[in-house]
Amino acid sequence: AGYTAGAVGRVIQPNSDFPTNNGGDSDTQSIRLWQDGTYVDMAGARGTAQLTANVGEPVQMNFSYLGGLRDPGDATFPTITYPTVVPPTFRNVKMYLKSTSFDYAVTFSNFTFDLGVQLSARSNANLSDGTIGATQILGRTPTITFDADHELDATFPFFQDITDQTVLQVSLIVGTATNNSFIFTAGNCNITNITQGDRDGLITNTCTLAVNESTTDDDWFLVCK
Repeated sequence: AGYTAGAVGRVIQPNSDFPTNNGGDSDTQSIRLWQDGTYVDMAGARGTAQLTANVGEPVQMNFSYLGGLRDPGDATFPTITYPTVVPPTFRNVKMYLKSTSFDYAVTFSNFTFDLGVQLSARSNANLSDGTIGATQILGRTPTITFDADHELDATFPFFQDITDQTVLQVSLIVGTATNNSFIFTAGNCNITNITQGDRDGLITNTCTLAVNESTTDDDWFLVCK
């Protein structure tokens, strides 16, 4: 699904919108798929999501759900009003890595934020559908990945940061229009892996960052503007 902003000032965060670590705070979803005059229902579903952005393309939020299959049937396709707002492309964005020593504006072409929610359908052979109620959340390990230009250590010490496990603050600003832009922040990250890459002959550092909590469920925020 393409990114569509919510109300101005809307804050999306783990403790109210996505699964928390204890697995019991998120609502379940009922999902229906219509296709060629038929439908299939999923109940008790919980899911995970991945925000992906590539230069020159709209930002995408891809969702994946796990739930229980319910009896299919026939149904007329409903009337749906689709959004008409064109989402911003991933250009003229601002991304920063901040630590106690650096405030670095990243040169990059792609960005991925993965919620990393682990899901499980609890099996039970005593029940007719073979599972116990809603999908269970086992935990979450959110990560950020991006392809930064290879820089001198004096500009930004990528490899020193992975050795020292430097705490980094990540901020990403996409779009400028009201109700069609957002700010993503994660205040307690550390680089866990760097892979050397190539972007049109330029050396890049593909960095993976762990997104950690400071206190309960404060690891990331997405603010719709």
